[in-house]
Amino acid sequence: TFVGLGDTTSAVSCYENALYLVDDQMLASQILKHSAHLLLFDDSVDVSGLVSGLQAKFPDEPTVHQLHGAHLRKNGRKAEAFNAYHFATGCPHQDAIQHAETFILAASAAREASMHIDVQMQYLQKALGLDVKDPNVLADLYNNMGITQKHAGKTEDAVKFFQLALQVKANDGHAQAQLASMNADVSGATTLDHDYVTGLFDGYSTRFEQELVEALLYKGHELVVNSLKRRWSADADADDHQSPKKIVDLGCGTGLVGGLIREAYEGAILVGVDLSERMVQLSRSRLMKDQVTRVYNDVHQNDALGFLSALRSFSVDAVLAADVFTYIGEIEDVLNAARECLVPGGLLIFTVETTSTGMRLLPSGRFGHSEPYVQMLASRTGMNLVEWKDEVLRMQRGKNVAAAVVILEKQ
Repeated sequence: TFVGLGDTTSAVSCYENALYLVDDQMLASQILKHSAHLLLFDDSVDVSGLVSGLQAKFPDEPTVHQLHGAHLRKNGRKAEAFNAYHFATGCPHQDAIQHAETFILAASAAREASMHIDVQMQYLQKALGLDVKDPNVLADLYNNMGITQKHAGKTEDAVKFFQLALQVKANDGHAQAQLASMNADVSGATTLDHDYVTGLFDGYSTRFEQELVEALLYKGHELVVNSLKRRWSADADADDHQSPKKIVDLGCGTGLVGGLIREAYEGAILVGVDLSERMVQLSRSRLMKDQVTRVYNDVHQNDALGFLSALRSFSVDAVLAADVFTYIGEIEDVLNAARECLVPGGLLIFTVETTSTGMRLLPSGRFGHSEPYVQMLASRTGMNLVEWKDEVLRMQRGKNVAAAVVILEKQ
């Protein structure tokens, strides 16, 4: 309930108290699966003390040792983290899937601790030997095998494992991104799967603004909001059209776009949507400068297409998407859904990373879109391309990331 309300502090307190009180091992495991990400990212939690208490009560529960390992990894204690995961592999597990996941975690920890490739592969081979059929677990297993081989300089073997991941799970984002980074053939890639994108941003959430805005000089949020203010002002013909009444922020993340929108349009209804549960929690709790008023009127956990498709027709003045379509790839369905919910003359404003022709997965692991491609989709979906402006989205490895901010208007 507290998570749904955006009150992560109270949610963490409830989970923490429940874990101190619980005496049933199965229930403890279930609570940990639901709460581990919150417990790890809330610095007010004494994770070490919590783990010690749980280890005393449930010494053979693998999720307890996984929490211990994750806490140690977070604090840079890589060798100790590996030991925690290694211990977890020897604990009784509920089923083969859970056991395979523990072996994969141990292999990942071994890689972070710079252990020999043979040690890493040993855990992964044990996971493979469990004959798990779940496509998500198998894809994760093959991806980890690929990463291990890639780090060892065995590019051909790495490519084979990433291709195996795609065989068991089509559009697996991790495999596609890795193949693209090695300039392997990813010509068939049209989107990145939700699990990959969700995991990417759940893990990135606590350091998102520091690394993206401060270190990489990201400005996608500024580009889309400034474009909205400029275009809306230019289109304003009547007093009741001076400011948008309802705005949707796709991929709202931590609320960077929302904060700027709320400053510019204080009275607007602002709704955010994001795939990442952790990002949704952060944006729900984001406050204005008065430290009382919430930035968003509401925030939903959903994908862009699913959310827009559920909205009432002609109900939204503007849809914004800063650095979102780079993870979707094929955006025609999203454009159609946006057009349906926009009022006549409503705006869809978004950023893209650019490529010379069409749409393709770039070596960065994100999709690039060309101006002719977006123009074609705009025409097919009944939107007018009113502006394509080349911009720098952020830095990456010391170089500017070529991008564009795009304004489409509903006909």
